[in-house]
Amino acid sequence: MIIRAPELGDLEAEKRMQARSWVHAYQNAELGITPQWLTEITSEWFTPAGLAQAKQYFLQCKGNPRIVWLVAEHDNAIIGKFFGYRYKNRPDKAHLSSLYVEPEWTGKGVGQELLHAGLAKLGNLETYLDVADYNDIAIRFYQRNGFEIVPDSQRLYPVGDAAQTDQPLIVGVNAIPVISMMRPWAGFRRAQQPQVG
Repeated sequence: MIIRAPELGDLEAEKRMQARSWVHAYQNAELGITPQWLTEITSEWFTPAGLAQAKQYFLQCKGNPRIVWLVAEHDNAIIGKFFGYRYKNRPDKAHLSSLYVEPEWTGKGVGQELLHAGLAKLGNLETYLDVADYNDIAIRFYQRNGFEIVPDSQRLYPVGDAAQTDQPLIVGVNAIPVISMMRPWAGFRRAQQPQVG
């Protein structure tokens, strides 16, 4: 496996991997978040307008020193993605926007390697992320990697067109419930708690 910066020619394969990962990670029958709904949302990414928008975004990001965009590649296939950035007005803090792995590669260390490589390139800063509040596997993964749940951070995250409109957010219609997590700056070390014996 190779971890590297993406090229423009990787973009559609990366988006298709991310779409499969969305369906795998975000479906939840109890909440009405169906594979069909997720597939419908992600199919917009592959329309001519969606691909043109992705290309424009890629070109805007390329070379921006605040942005870290990595892909994991195996046998010429994109199997993972990391996208994070340092906040413009808070260069001591970062946000992890995307960490996705091809479903059949989940649990094989791809996410771990991408996370470590991406956080290192961000400077191991205090880093925030949002994760589906029902995705226990992802939450535990981030906790093993030093992230903590931010208290009282649960909210609805708009998906699809909801991000550009004022329509009410409804889970399984145009939103996913998320929580925020935070990983302290890597130079920060917690004081040892005294052991009660």
